[in-house]
Amino acid sequence: MMSNLYFCKYFSEGVDEQNFLLADARPHWTPSRDMILSHIYLDLEVDVEGKKLEGTGHINFSSVKKNLESIFLDARELRIERVTT
Repeated sequence: MMSNLYFCKYFSEGVDEQNFLLADARPHWTPSRDMILSHIYLDLEVDVEGKKLEGTGHINFSSVKKNLESIFLDARELRIERVTT
């Protein structure tokens, strides 16, 4: 059984919360999920000099809503050349 409790010194001193937002930050929310992701398998080649990754990815998921017709992959500079089911 633990006989002592320890707290962060900032908590015990009552330091106010700090605001870490950037000046131009806008509010945003997590989008609703139409699927549950169960596994991602990536087979990639790394080009360090060209600063790029190239390869294939396999995504296993199950639909949360009936008759799911599309999914949204949110990644910067992602170029998809082919999709199969």
